[in-house]
Amino acid sequence: MDKVAIVTGAANGIVKAISKRLNDNKCYIIAVDIDDENGKSLVNELGGDRSEYIHCSIAAENEVDKLFQSLVTN
Repeated sequence: MDKVAIVTGAANGIVKAISKRLNDNKCYIIAVDIDDENGKSLVNELGGDRSEYIHCSIAAENEVDKLFQSLVTN
């Protein structure tokens, strides 16, 4: 997979469907949400080698900072 998508609000609804579509098109998904149960479920559906879940509230600036710091170091 040579494409990566950071998808916020990925655990539910239309954004979940978008995550699945991107993954079907060979895109590695970084699913970002505050709904841990459904976020982890999405990763199980997509495949752990093709996606990952990160708990983050995009309404909290410090959480977003931590998210991007972790992405840059990994």
